[in-house]
Amino acid sequence: MTQAEEGTRRRRRRRSRGGGAGESAPVAGTKRPAQPALPDWKFVSFPVFFAFALGIVVMGVVVTDPLMGVVLFIGGLGAVAFGVAHIITRRWIANRRRQR
Repeated sequence: MTQAEEGTRRRRRRRSRGGGAGESAPVAGTKRPAQPALPDWKFVSFPVFFAFALGIVVMGVVVTDPLMGVVLFIGGLGAVAFGVAHIITRRWIANRRRQR
């Protein structure tokens, strides 16, 4: 038997056994559905920071240890104040640019 005949024989055996691991062999002419593209998450952005700051404020109120609660609450309020100042200044600058 030549090498070409032996290779053909091996391929036929693999096809007849199926796909292996309990899977059936793919049907000719069918395509596998394409996987959806992964979203482009932007975790380093202002909305994520602001939500995190609000979460810290809530955690400062909910936590049972009084000292830790005060520390988290004050730190969270500082972060929320920074976020609110960011929102106000951006809107203020945007309004001034529109008036010109």
